[in-house]
Amino acid sequence: MPFVDRVEFPVSPSLPIVRPVFPPFESFASIIEESLIRGHVTNNGPYVRQLESRLTDYQSVPTRVFCNGEQALIALLLAADIRGKDVIVPSFTFAGTPHAVVIAGGNPVFADIKSRDCPLLDANDVLRRITANTTAIVAVDAYGYASDYTVLQHIARDHGLRLFIDSAPAFGTTVNGQRTGGFGDAQIFSFHATKSYNTIEGGCLCSHDAELIKRAEAIRNFGQDASGICVLPGLNGKMSELNAIIGLAQLPYLESQLTCRRQAASRLIAGMTSIPGLTPCLPPEGQSPVWQYLPIHVDAKRYGMNRNDLQHALHAQGIMVRCYYAPACHLMPAYAGKHQATLPQTEHLSACVLALPIYNDMTKEECELIITSLRALALSPIARHAVEGAHA
Repeated sequence: MPFVDRVEFPVSPSLPIVRPVFPPFESFASIIEESLIRGHVTNNGPYVRQLESRLTDYQSVPTRVFCNGEQALIALLLAADIRGKDVIVPSFTFAGTPHAVVIAGGNPVFADIKSRDCPLLDANDVLRRITANTTAIVAVDAYGYASDYTVLQHIARDHGLRLFIDSAPAFGTTVNGQRTGGFGDAQIFSFHATKSYNTIEGGCLCSHDAELIKRAEAIRNFGQDASGICVLPGLNGKMSELNAIIGLAQLPYLESQLTCRRQAASRLIAGMTSIPGLTPCLPPEGQSPVWQYLPIHVDAKRYGMNRNDLQHALHAQGIMVRCYYAPACHLMPAYAGKHQATLPQTEHLSACVLALPIYNDMTKEECELIITSLRALALSPIARHAVEGAHA
């Protein structure tokens, strides 16, 4: 008799918002079985250490893995001791970014993004928000697009601040041919199942600052040093051996999968050139992102349908899309009224952006299906009427 009852899953949509891809199970099943039999399945085991070594080589920067990217960011901010200080963050991000600042004892100060079509932190607005109480800037690599590291680093140095980068969806992104990971004072990445490189759950912290790495490493294990003595307040941020094994099995496939994602993005972008009212939000020149999603700006007047109605219409056709990031963090109940900010670019894009799916194994036919649907909806008053009726 089985100990686990098989779960019946609902029928999946034609194109889900994410579609994790894994290597053949038989390629790593015996290693998982061996780990389970041996009983060393967590607490900085040999496969965790091996994954850290491989990731360090891949990005050319010292790397420590965590149970998820959020814990990596919290550990980083705890290691930097931001207690009672202001940390400038974008509001156009997943709520985990300001949450980490609050949990680490800091005060998130929200700044605007560059423009209605560029979802990255605006350096000029960052400058306007620096005060005597500011201790750090946390830039966010939204959708896997690299932030303006060079300009932000200059600002940080000129004002005696630290620059940390929440690169949760950007593992594998390159800037002028250089992989991200070693920019700023530290970067964190997420290896969640929704990401282009995943360990199901996981994340990492990368930094050339040996002392920062040492402190974060202790915080990851309840604040304990190598002797088991608590030298800092800490948390449980350790990655399991099973997640590390999956990460090791995934890594050899990463570059070919990123090539597939980049080809899919190119097809979608090319297909939208003939659809009025839909504008891809593109990364700055000189970088090759991982394309976590393809964000598009929906101009309701030109397209004939607003962002929310388009989302519902695509869902009705089995194409899952998301309004990332809406609402913006400074408008969420957790922060609204507590952190006053006027962020016109953020608020505009948050109201108009739609994230299209991109997968590690996306086919040409799937890209064509998305473009065909977007084009048909733009030309179909019947489809718009159906959506409007659903909301009546």
